[in-house]
Amino acid sequence: MLLSKFPGQTHTKEYFRKIVSEKRMPHALLMIGGEGHGKLSLALGLATLLQCQNVKDAEACGKCPSCIKSQQLIHPDIHFSFPVIKKDKLKREDTTSHNFMVEWRSFVQQYPFGNINDWMNHLGATDKSPNINVAECNQIIKNLSLKTYEGQYKIQIIWSAKFLGKEGNRLLKLIEEPTDDSIIILIDENRGAILNTIRSRCQILIVPPFTDQEISKVISEHGDLSQEDHQELTYLAAGNLRKALL
Repeated sequence: MLLSKFPGQTHTKEYFRKIVSEKRMPHALLMIGGEGHGKLSLALGLATLLQCQNVKDAEACGKCPSCIKSQQLIHPDIHFSFPVIKKDKLKREDTTSHNFMVEWRSFVQQYPFGNINDWMNHLGATDKSPNINVAECNQIIKNLSLKTYEGQYKIQIIWSAKFLGKEGNRLLKLIEEPTDDSIIILIDENRGAILNTIRSRCQILIVPPFTDQEISKVISEHGDLSQEDHQELTYLAAGNLRKALL
């Protein structure tokens, strides 16, 4: 999703445009915010802007090869890590996000404001316990140790970063001593669930709830409700766009 197409969160989007245009993008960014605040979609918009080959007025063009690949989640220099489960005949300790990219792309397209429960439901694995394992951490290190293929940066997005658990300590050196063209974006709902050793090495960005006006506008674009139902749904969503769109 392009930042220009993202509904609301004006302050966060302006902050992203500013740090990119001023070349002050932190090497490690921890995005914290409640369910339905749009953290993942915002991170994807930021990654698209960083890789765009034709930025104009601090906006990604949306049309260059990099923008097209970024929006399709197939850019070779934008990597994703997220909680997974055992898949097929693989051992759990050998299963990584790479084995779930087809499912991940369809999930993000269908549920841009989804949570971990939506992800597990998408996999048909509501009875499973996902995590981010040692093999995944090693893959992250490898991703950011290679040269870029075609982008300006190597970007690693880690969604639901609390599932790293203690294995996250394997990433400390990478976060503390990154290469100039490496960017790590961690995403979670709870700052306290992230290892302090990681948290202290990241720039923390709080993503606030959507305003009632922003929620109301999105509801208007996605359905035909009576004014009373519209107002009630806006109130009940309480800044959670996922809840508003259910």
